[in-house]
Amino acid sequence: MFPTNPFTPEFGSVPLVMAGRQSIRRELFDAFSQGRGNPNLSSILIGPRGSGKTALLTYLAKEASSEGWVAVHAVAMPGMLEDIFEQTRLACANALEKKEAYTPPQLTSLGLGPVSVGWAASPAPSENWRTRMSGLMEALEGADLGLLITVDEVVASLDEMVRLAAVYQLFVREQRRVAPVMAGLPSNISALLNDKSVSFLRRAQQHKLGTIPDPDVREAFRETAAIGGRDVASNALETCVSAIGGYPYMLQLVGFRCWQASNPSGVISVEAAKRGVGDAREDFRSHILEPTF
Repeated sequence: MFPTNPFTPEFGSVPLVMAGRQSIRRELFDAFSQGRGNPNLSSILIGPRGSGKTALLTYLAKEASSEGWVAVHAVAMPGMLEDIFEQTRLACANALEKKEAYTPPQLTSLGLGPVSVGWAASPAPSENWRTRMSGLMEALEGADLGLLITVDEVVASLDEMVRLAAVYQLFVREQRRVAPVMAGLPSNISALLNDKSVSFLRRAQQHKLGTIPDPDVREAFRETAAIGGRDVASNALETCVSAIGGYPYMLQLVGFRCWQASNPSGVISVEAAKRGVGDAREDFRSHILEPTF
């Protein structure tokens, strides 16, 4: 049986070795550590498909958990707000000490003999999404925890997206320990920021995900292969780095294909690299270029 391939070209998967993005990672980690007042607690990741937005969101959530934040993840689609609320309840279930309030039944009548006794439960209070979320955040703050909300695939046309951004402004005014980190395509982010209802989001920190420098790509490729117990010939490594072009998805895709092409050998050779690069380019064309155009 061949060793497990350590490269993960699945969309949204966090790679074993996160290549580059040191500046963004450092700024967000500092924000999670410092808390309220740091502008990076409201951040937007902007980049084309395959630039690693979803993987970076997941990675940042793991970083935040070590600094006392509960993370919930959502995709901008109908039902998003209710999904965020339910995920928050589940995610902080162990941290919340208070159970849901129980309203005792009310005595409505009392009689003797043939006269019956009647009870009626008090009607459940009517609460909107903001009120219900505030209750959870109060409980989290009591346990010294903050709430990180990540939203992927941002689209301005979704009414719930606008509502989330507008309510967040109120949470900030109330000094809630909450941080939204959003990610989306450049055109969708631009449309969201142009919405008059959420104009304050223009002050959010915008992190544009460009290409990753070749030295970072080279190091991540070599380290990932080593995790799987496989070496990379120097010429093969340069062939792969050149084909990757600083593109995060291509890093995983080229690595995956080169690893497959090198089986059962314990080394990714130049020949395996060339075959893997060819296969990766075909995958990239069918998975990224064709759907995009």
